[in-house]
Amino acid sequence: LTAVSAFKRQDPNASVTPAIAFHFNVTNLGLRKAQTAVFFNLPNMLANMTDVMTYFKPFKSQMNTGFTLTVDGFSPPKATTGNITVAVMARTDAVAVDNITTKSFGTLADAWQEFVEGNGSFYGGHVETGAKHTAVAARLWIEANASSQITVILSWFFPYRFWADVEIGQFYSNFFSSSEDAADSMASNFVSVLEAVKDWNDEAMFTHKQARFTAAFPSNFLADALVNSPGAMTKTAIFLEDGRWRQFESHSCAQMEPPHIHGYRSIAFHALFPTLEHQTLMLYADQMTGDGLVSELFGGGCFSASKSYNLDKAMGGARGDDNAVFIMDVYMNWLNYDQPAGRGFLELVWPKVTLAIRWQMEHASKYGLTEDLVNTFDEHGLMGDVNSYNAFMYLSSLSAALRLIDITSAPNATFRAEVLKARDLGVETLHKLLWTGTFYRSFWCADNETSPDALQSDVLYGALWDQMFNFNTTVPTENMVSHLREERKRNLTPYGMQFCTGRTTPSYHCGAKGDDGRRHAPN
Repeated sequence: LTAVSAFKRQDPNASVTPAIAFHFNVTNLGLRKAQTAVFFNLPNMLANMTDVMTYFKPFKSQMNTGFTLTVDGFSPPKATTGNITVAVMARTDAVAVDNITTKSFGTLADAWQEFVEGNGSFYGGHVETGAKHTAVAARLWIEANASSQITVILSWFFPYRFWADVEIGQFYSNFFSSSEDAADSMASNFVSVLEAVKDWNDEAMFTHKQARFTAAFPSNFLADALVNSPGAMTKTAIFLEDGRWRQFESHSCAQMEPPHIHGYRSIAFHALFPTLEHQTLMLYADQMTGDGLVSELFGGGCFSASKSYNLDKAMGGARGDDNAVFIMDVYMNWLNYDQPAGRGFLELVWPKVTLAIRWQMEHASKYGLTEDLVNTFDEHGLMGDVNSYNAFMYLSSLSAALRLIDITSAPNATFRAEVLKARDLGVETLHKLLWTGTFYRSFWCADNETSPDALQSDVLYGALWDQMFNFNTTVPTENMVSHLREERKRNLTPYGMQFCTGRTTPSYHCGAKGDDGRRHAPN
């Protein structure tokens, strides 16, 4: 059994069909012709809801035979208004499925019993509108020592999606009018769907444009990440009827598109669906504050976002990695363009990029690295006056900034000199304050050396971007190798990487702390 859905790299419109195809490949190992059958049941799961009408009806087209469950009766329509179809493809690989029957039942046990007694079909089959269960059965003869296929399609159409009681719709409703329409589309395009999925899983996907993503790493590592990433992408995303693609922070946080989270998924996203990833980048640019801050919050907080309709409203929140993600993402997007379109894109966003770069340098003016800023680790992100995670993000983003300055239509030599000076000072500070001789310590405090041997996992994430794009930030490779060895030696557990080891105090914060345990300015 193989389950597939429409998924075509770099083509979002061809990847939104609301359907799954369950493709059964059956082999007859015997010496005689044999018969096989499949069974698929759908319960009327919404039958007990008030003020709603649910009903089954048979469905038959040139491509499929099955049934549809429709949910109706809401006025105005609700999110559960729509329909679900279960159908068997009439032909698979040019082999006709010779017997497809549908029937309604009171219980799943009744349906299964009749399927068994009928040798893979239902006798006297008919579909009852108010049934509790409806099932489809399909039989197929297979020659001796041969294989054949039966494909069952489960499709749906629920176009009324809401956010804060405002209808935002579903993007797929621009292409389909019902679940039956979606089922027929899946059946008629099934061969191309299989080819696209194979292509997605094939290492041949690394074309010359994607080669920059794999040059520093064994290709199978990135291939695995790319193949498995869409599951998380789609489960934490909404695709609005108007074409906007928005992602939640996570399964447990409904705020929209925080940059410090987008940074992690942007690399895979850019290779798979660059136009959707580009939407998020432009959201950051459009909603940037006047002083260059890329906001951490959009639409509201984790538990209040759904109370506000404006999904794109910037809510502020300064972090040590959000601006860095934006700057590096601009560079990654520029690489994807064919010229001269790339130069046009860069000229469009360059005023915002300049603001974002200056915001970072201003927040690194005291020590040479961004100071006193939380990052993606949330309550653990405010670590010291400076910390390694923010440091590597900052330095790599300044290296990206230098690249961007050089490719603008009129490079500003004065601005470039400022950025280069800040980048070089940051590298110097990194090794003066955070390098222990074998690893980069988690954080540093100006007033004391709290937990000088604290080793945090994943602080080199910024360096990953540096390696991918060959920024040459001048952080010695041997230092990073040594650091990773120490991470593996000290932080690896049977359950994965421990967040931090070697702390000698319970707090990450420098200076005085109030009753809430958070940092306050020292006296």
